[in-house]
Amino acid sequence: MAELSKSGMGGNSPRGEGTRVSEYIETSKHIHCATCEYLVGKKFCRQEVVARDKQVKTDRPTGLKIIDPAKGCCRFWHSEEGED
Repeated sequence: MAELSKSGMGGNSPRGEGTRVSEYIETSKHIHCATCEYLVGKKFCRQEVVARDKQVKTDRPTGLKIIDPAKGCCRFWHSEEGED
C-alpha cells in the first residue's frame, strides 16, 4: 500500500490526504471503517471508489479492498447509525 499522510481522514480531512483516488488513510481519529456502512466481513470495503483505488490493497480471493477497521477511513465514510 502507498505511504499515507497521518494528518486527516474521511470527510473531515482536506482534499489530497491519503490515497489519490479515495483518500483512504490509516489514523486513529474517532471515525473509522469499523463504524462505516461499507464495511464487509470486518476487514473489507465495498465502497465503489475505494474498490477502484489501486493504492488500497486487494484481497485476491474476494476482489474486495482490505482496510484497517480500527484506523482506516476514506472521504466516503458513512455510518449506518447516522453519526456523520
